[in-house]
Amino acid sequence: YLKQLENIEAPIIPTVIIEKGSTQFDLEQLMLEQNWTKAVVKSSESFFGQHNFVVDQTSTIASKERVLNMLKKSDVLVQQFMPRISEGEISFLFYGGQFSHAIQKKPAPREHRIHRMYGGHHQRYQPTEKEVKQIQEIISKMEEISGDAIDKVRVDVVRDQDNQFKIIEIEVSDPTQYLWFLEDH
Repeated sequence: YLKQLENIEAPIIPTVIIEKGSTQFDLEQLMLEQNWTKAVVKSSESFFGQHNFVVDQTSTIASKERVLNMLKKSDVLVQQFMPRISEGEISFLFYGGQFSHAIQKKPAPREHRIHRMYGGHHQRYQPTEKEVKQIQEIISKMEEISGDAIDKVRVDVVRDQDNQFKIIEIEVSDPTQYLWFLEDH
């Protein structure tokens, strides 16, 4: 769905997909062509940041075997590293088309994954009206693609260097809704 979103100019993190079963790829060349100094490599079927790692120009060759192993099971996403992940990923949750709540998930120092199992810290986030509107526009684009209204959705974003949200992922079936952060749960 990330490529579909990109095709309708939704704000995704720049992403290159290496197809499952591929054996011919060059991470160093890919990063040079994209003009990236760092990238996040992850399985398209990854949960909780498993098999998710950061590469830079000096570590691409050493990472080839890891990527080959991942490609045996799924596509691999190579995404531009977003330095502001250190400030946290923000999850916006909507039900019935209405904004419900947002959670800021910060990684531990020297870590890019925001999950608690890697030392991440989660807290309630109070978005501005402008931020909620940005996310509603993203959901509208998803509804354009699917042709259906989306009843329950979690949109995970990170800020880029221009302070704009970039989509990390959109979940419509993930049970992680962070309901325990609601005051009236």
